Amino acid sequence: MKISYSLKRLSGVILSLVLLAAVIPFSALTTKAEAEANITDNETEPAADEDPIVKISLTCADPQPGQTAPECTVQAAAYASSEIIAPTESHAYWEYCDINSPLDADWIRMESDDTFSAGLYYRAIFTDIFDESKYTLSQNVQAYINGKASTTPVADIYQDDNEAQYEYVWYVFSDTPTDTFYYDPVQWAVMNGVTTGVIPTVFSPDTTCSRAQFVTFLWRTYGSPEPETTVNPFTDVAEDSYYYKAVLWAYENNITTGLSSTVFGPDYDCLREQIVTFLWRACGEPPVVADNPFTDVASDQYYTDAVLWAVSKGITTGTTDTTFSPANNALRGQVVTFLYRTYAY
Repeated sequence: MKISYSLKRLSGVILSLVLLAAVIPFSALTTKAEAEANITDNETEPAADEDPIVKISLTCADPQPGQTAPECTVQAAAYASSEIIAPTESHAYWEYCDINSPLDADWIRMESDDTFSAGLYYRAIFTDIFDESKYTLSQNVQAYINGKASTTPVADIYQDDNEAQYEYVWYVFSDTPTDTFYYDPVQWAVMNGVTTGVIPTVFSPDTTCSRAQFVTFLWRTYGSPEPETTVNPFTDVAEDSYYYKAVLWAYENNITTGLSSTVFGPDYDCLREQIVTFLWRACGEPPVVADNPFTDVASDQYYTDAVLWAVSKGITTGTTDTTFSPANNALRGQVVTFLYRTYAY
């Protein structure tokens, strides 16, 4: 089975009412030494007749509920022939918008003493202005959050001959702290339209994931393709349910056969053995050659190859070194992490 994979990019964020704007002071790079420090070892200077390349790194703390707008730093450098130059001006500021606001509303500029709230999108806007007499602008952007390379995209807002502006977007939940294993996966899932949350302010990472939810997450990861079949074999999957198309898509691609030939069990808890099996099948049931470290995964189970594949790919390590706990319920924080490790890497 071959499924074309295309993650949904965040094409538009639902925007909010406009409030008063205030500029936040941010750090700027002004010296050649600082610019050089931002260039990695594998980057090479262009030939004299090539357009210089701009390299911009963005460093910004993760917004958390109750936290005031943290300072962002913009590190940028441009090659101009053999010279590395720093921007003449570099700054950033914060904006936010409400998930339920009209599509044509504007982002709201944050003041420096504003605090972040759960249930809102936030973005840091980074601007760099260079001497246009020295180079022609071209884009190459990386974002680093708390020292880690970002897993969600930095978007180009606009570019001209001497100025570039970019945005980096977060969604803030009240129950996904930055020090949890599922923080980055949750951000990835929200930004790619895989899931939102049980309500706008709460993700519920420790809540059990249902079979309907996971199949829907997986379907959205593949871009929410229209199922080719119009035949629904399951009596418990209604046509007006949010998971209807996801279940039909998963069924026709042999990702699931249901609990029986006529029952899918959308409200049943999804087990760990089922999660890895769905993922393995969606990826084409790749062959596995690996030792089995788990005492609770027998060699003759339907999920055995899926478990060993998931471990070999770093999707899961099990609940301990010797147990996978296949019959345990899968939690929402775990399932978005499995998806993230399968598709975001």
